[in-house]
Amino acid sequence: MNTNPYQSPQSKVEDRFTASGYLMGWFADAGNRAELKRATNGDASLSKLEKLIYELWLLDTEVQKGGLSGYLANRGLQQWKHCAALVSQVSPSFQSFAERVDGLLRLDPDPKGVGLIASVASGAEADKLYRRYRKPIVVDLRNAIEPPTEEYRGGGG
Repeated sequence: MNTNPYQSPQSKVEDRFTASGYLMGWFADAGNRAELKRATNGDASLSKLEKLIYELWLLDTEVQKGGLSGYLANRGLQQWKHCAALVSQVSPSFQSFAERVDGLLRLDPDPKGVGLIASVASGAEADKLYRRYRKPIVVDLRNAIEPPTEEYRGGGG
C-alpha cells in the first residue's frame, strides 16, 4: 500500500512522465494538499517535503495568475529568497532559473521605509523564462520525492 500521499499510485516512473498533463496535474494536486494542510493546521504542521511543495506551488500559482511581477508584488523579496533557497536544494533547474531571475530583479526603497521592494526589470522576459523552466523544475521536484527506478534509467533488465 502506498503511504506517501505525494507519491504516484502508478508503479512505473516512466508512465508518470509520458504525459506532461499528468505531471502538472500531480503538481497541482500535491500543492493543493499542502496548502489545505497549512491553512487548516498552520505552517508548523508541514513536513520539509510539504514545505518544498508548498513554496513551489505558491510561486507557480502566483506566476500563472499575474506573472513573476505579481508574485513579487504579492509575496515580496523575502518570500522569493526563501523559495529560491529551499527549492534550489532539490532542483538544479530551479537553481538556474533563480540565478537568471536574480539578474532581472530591480530593488527599490520601500515607500514605507521598511527595506526594499523587488520588481522585475522585464516582466515579459521573466515570465517567458519561467515557462521555459517550469516543467524541468517540476520534474526535479517529482524525482526528489520519488526517484526514478534503475529500470527507468535504463539500468534494469
